Order: sequence, then structure tokens, then C-alpha cells
Amino acid sequence: MWYDKWCMEGPLYEFNNRRALYNARVEEDISVDKMIDNGFRKWPVGWLDQFPNLRNIVVPTIYNGKEDQVMWYTTNNQKVEFSTRQAWNDLRHEWPSVEWKNVIWFNQFNPRHAFILWLAIQVKLLTQDKMAMWMTEAEFKCGLCKCSDICKDLCQLWDQLQDIDSLQDVVSILARKRESNKLDVVVNKLLVAAAVYHIWQERNARIFMNQERSSEKICQAIRVGVTYKLMAIKVRKTRNVKKIAAMWNLNWSKNSLKAI
Repeated sequence: MWYDKWCMEGPLYEFNNRRALYNARVEEDISVDKMIDNGFRKWPVGWLDQFPNLRNIVVPTIYNGKEDQVMWYTTNNQKVEFSTRQAWNDLRHEWPSVEWKNVIWFNQFNPRHAFILWLAIQVKLLTQDKMAMWMTEAEFKCGLCKCSDICKDLCQLWDQLQDIDSLQDVVSILARKRESNKLDVVVNKLLVAAAVYHIWQERNARIFMNQERSSEKICQAIRVGVTYKLMAIKVRKTRNVKKIAAMWNLNWSKNSLKAI
């Protein structure tokens, strides 16, 4: 009775106290029905004067033999049946929807690749250009080719993958694809996420472990990763599926793609 919001005034403990309960010899875990007698409240003597808010409480109707039901007041002050979904929607901050959400999070996504792509799209990866903003006197070089200008290795790698202007352009194009479940769209999303992940992985390997791979080997790692993911997808045999399977050296068999 004291800690549940069973009335509009809120939990009674907000304007009552344990000392008052002790002085009135009222149990702390008493239920609401124990304080009602024939439709009238049974407040201890002097409580209505000591706690004026009690006068505003409407006496609830008690149905004997019926179990209590947990209710929830929404942000619009509507009383609904409690659910974790409704509670989450009311408690969380409402951020605007972004167009690229389906490019990162979809049924066939790779968790590692998706996380790095999510950071890259928001420009949250800890790169040296961020450090250069507050360390103006330090000399920074590209983690891939050790140059102080535009990275030639990175440009060469992107040229081998696709003729594009920037990562944001690619994400915007994929986000506008309405048929997001088509295999060719899924392949493009997997390819972009894998490319960003392996380039970031290569950058870290060169900086922190002094290990280096050629752009051909990085492209090969990207292709292998996407190929393995395609082999885990259940697809129907269509002309488009056969065409994509041939491009990735795969063969359709029993609603899935197999290596040739």
C-alpha cells in the first residue's frame, strides 16, 4: 500500500513516513483492502490533519477473489496494463530515426562487422585525425601507408572494391533500397560492412603490431568473409540468385548456396 502507485496521488511513502506508521501501529506491508471498510477509508486518528493529501484519495472498489493487476502510467498519463515494451518506450530517450539503420542491422549481418560500421558511420572510430584536432604540434601519419597525405593504399583498395566517393555515399544508396531482403542488396550490405571492418583491422595491425598485408590479401579476406556468410543464407532458386552465386563461385543446392 505504501510503495505501490495505486492512486493518482502516487505512492503514499512520498508524503508519509515510517515514524507515522509506527506511532499508528500500522504494518509497513499492509495491503490496500485492509485500510477500507464498507467503502470508507480507515485512516488512523489524526492522519487526515497531519497528511492533507489523504483527503484527495478516491476509495477504490475492491473485488474479493480477483488477483491484483499491475498497471502502468504512460508519458501521456494513460493507465495501461504493464509491459516491458511500454515501460522501455516511456523511459528511453526518443532519438530521431536514421536512414542507415537497415544497412547495419539486418537479418544476415555479421556482428563484428556491423559494430565497426556503426562506429564508422557516426565518425566515432578513434583515428589519428581526431587526435590531430587537439594535438596540433604532433606529426601524424596514415596508419596504412605511413604517408602524411591522402592514403594511396586505402584509395587503391576502395578502387578494387567499387567506384565510390565516400562511405556515407554508399550507405545512403543502400538505405534507399526498398527491397532490402533481395540477395543482391544483402550482398552489397555485407560487402560494405566487411570492407570497413577489414580496413580498420589492417590499420590497427600496422600501427600496433607492425604487421602488414597487401591490398590483394585484404580484398581476399573480404571476399572470403562475405562468401561464408552467403553460404549460411537460405534462398530460393531464382535467376537473380543463380547470377549472384556464379559471381561468388557458389552453387545453389537445397535452398542454400554451396561452394563449387
